[in-house]
Amino acid sequence: MHDQPPSSGGEPEKPRRRVSNEDAMVGRAVLSLAVSFHPAPLPIAELNRQLSKSPDDPAVEWAINELVAAGLLHRDSHHIVATRIALNLHRLRLYPPPDPPPKPGQNGS
Repeated sequence: MHDQPPSSGGEPEKPRRRVSNEDAMVGRAVLSLAVSFHPAPLPIAELNRQLSKSPDDPAVEWAINELVAAGLLHRDSHHIVATRIALNLHRLRLYPPPDPPPKPGQNGS
C-alpha cells in the first residue's frame, strides 16, 4: 500500500517518463512562445502550427502538461498563458546573461 507516495488525490502517482532531449527542446520552445505572447494568451492551435506539422502533436501536448504541472503555464481548453513565475525566471535568466564557465585547460589569461 505504501509503495508509492500518494498524489494530492490519494491515488498513487503515475510513473513519470524520462525526458528526452527532444522533449526538453519542445518544452523550451513552448515556454518561450508563451512568454513572448504574454500578456496575450497563446492559442494552442497556433503553437502547434509553429512547432509541428500536426494540429495535435503529442510532444507539444506533453510539454504543455508538464509546464502546467510545474506551475509555469496556465491553460484553458484552447489557450496557454505564461505564469508570473515563468516570466520572472525568464527575466532572471536573460538579464544580465551569465558568464560562460571557463573551458578546461583555459586559465583566463
